[in-house]
Amino acid sequence: MHRSLSHLLALATLAAPLAARPQSAAPSAPLLVADVRLEQDPEAARVSLVVRDGRIERVLPAGAPPPPGCRRIEGDGALCLPAFVDAFTRAGCDTPVPVIDRDGGFDAQADVALGMREANRKGVQPAFRAVDALAFEDGALDGFRAHGFAVLHSGPDRELLAGQTTLVTTGGAALRDRVLRASVGQVGGLRARGAGYPTTLMGSMAQLRQFFLDAGLHARRAEAPDVGRRLPYDADLDAGAALLSGEQRVWARVDERGDIERWLGLAEEFGLRLVIVGGRDAWMLADRLKAAEVPVVLTLEWGDEPEDPAADEGAAEPDEDAIEAEEPEVPPEADAARDDAQGRDEPEPADPADPGGVDTQGDDATTDADDQASDEAGTEEASADDDADDDARWIYEEPRALRVERRRLWEERRDGALRLVEAGVPIAFGTAGGSSEDLMERVATLVEAGLDPAAARAALTSGAATLLGEEARLGRVAEGFEAQLALWTDAPWSEGAQLAWLVVDGETYEFEHATDEEDTAAAEVEASGEWRLRFAQNKRADATVTLVMAEDGSVSGTARYQAMRGQVVEIPVSGRVAGDQLKLSATTEVEGYPVDISVEARISGDAMSGKSVWKTAGGTETNDFEGTREPEGGAR
Repeated sequence: MHRSLSHLLALATLAAPLAARPQSAAPSAPLLVADVRLEQDPEAARVSLVVRDGRIERVLPAGAPPPPGCRRIEGDGALCLPAFVDAFTRAGCDTPVPVIDRDGGFDAQADVALGMREANRKGVQPAFRAVDALAFEDGALDGFRAHGFAVLHSGPDRELLAGQTTLVTTGGAALRDRVLRASVGQVGGLRARGAGYPTTLMGSMAQLRQFFLDAGLHARRAEAPDVGRRLPYDADLDAGAALLSGEQRVWARVDERGDIERWLGLAEEFGLRLVIVGGRDAWMLADRLKAAEVPVVLTLEWGDEPEDPAADEGAAEPDEDAIEAEEPEVPPEADAARDDAQGRDEPEPADPADPGGVDTQGDDATTDADDQASDEAGTEEASADDDADDDARWIYEEPRALRVERRRLWEERRDGALRLVEAGVPIAFGTAGGSSEDLMERVATLVEAGLDPAAARAALTSGAATLLGEEARLGRVAEGFEAQLALWTDAPWSEGAQLAWLVVDGETYEFEHATDEEDTAAAEVEASGEWRLRFAQNKRADATVTLVMAEDGSVSGTARYQAMRGQVVEIPVSGRVAGDQLKLSATTEVEGYPVDISVEARISGDAMSGKSVWKTAGGTETNDFEGTREPEGGAR
């Protein structure tokens, strides 16, 4: 009997892995987001939110009894906003190069046929779906979550018709549990990768028009399947037909005015529903966009901000017609020495009655030699001074008019969002190939420049949701809506505002946020000295940093590292020490492109450890490092 029971238990153990398992996460206990306000006003009414199965089930007055068994987030009066929607990003989507030749080949020596071969599909792959290729590397979503983003509209790019976008959340569940909508729209452009036709703008326009004509013919033939030749299977033409019918929108990735006008023309010709993405010059066509009901997703790529010449209004302008180097300040002792030298050059006549004034022949020879050497040294010094004066005189400074115009053009690009809002053009914001941190910094810049904070909020929440066709479940904090929530210490574009909590699909993410005491913490360590930094992920980034720390904890210095071509690059760095934490920032260029560098590290004695973040137009690279301080004198 005992042996029989053991045998049955063993069989049950072996069979266990074959039993059916749930394919999605089991329902969790409801979540209570307690004591939050839904408006920026500090005196606004406090409420609590009950979240169940990823949705807001109820909005209760703060202090009302919650359902039993709730998990709980203490809001402590935090501002609760809908989590942000990135209205267009390439994150997670690696765009394949389209297969150009879709036919079986042809004989180049054969006679010309009446019917041309079907297709050169360079730059055209509308059947490609981002959802089928989407993949995020470890940590790739951390930056989005840290800046309040819960939803990403992600898709391909860099082709004429690159493929279909998808809508996903930034939660930690399996990808299939985070997809809000598999196919949202089609990404269009006016450039295509690869050699061969089309390589020009005219060719790209012809390629797009030809494809839309082919897709229209394909759709009409599909409506009459018994007429003519059998209809070929062509997923791209099927996807093109969905664009012509208005089933999907074209998200045209263009910035320049002429390119925006070209896509507006294509939309009018073929009846396309259009969204402009990028839209740097869209404000120039605001009235036309408004009339055509074409919204704009702004990526806020304005370029580096030039200095404002108006900031120096009080300074006297130099006379550009007579620029001369300023006389250096001469100390009194040098002044007296110069007078003595001038006196020796022109001595008074000697008194013949004074024996001391009679020189011997040897004295005359010595004096002549000394005078000659002095004259030569004086000539060399004068030549060196002249060279220094020439260098100072020929330092190029851009004319003020040029600096003023450069600043004006930058402000014009920056304020394009304001002009679109004034014209009534719907806008949203997207990172495209940049970072969420950069996008939020630029949104804050826009608000400072005059954008209504309510418009900024809508462009990141309800306006973006409406543009994506998801206004019934995203972009609001209300019963029945998706529980994509962000708890802020203040409005996100306000100075010092920090994210405390993020809720994505009912999952919670807590973020450390510095208190006022932490912000003003006194320095507890000494950062001055020469530090050798060794990086874990990229050894080529190893650097030497020389720092000087002031009594108030501010830090300045120089970083030196070896660039890819072997030259040593020096860049100024600045920052501050609070407690045992060091923060530094710097700006440099790599191959002509601007790079923003930030460093955060903890100092312990003569050692430090931390990470550096390099931000470029192409993305962000994070690199961990360990550092040691060199002893004074350079020897250990």
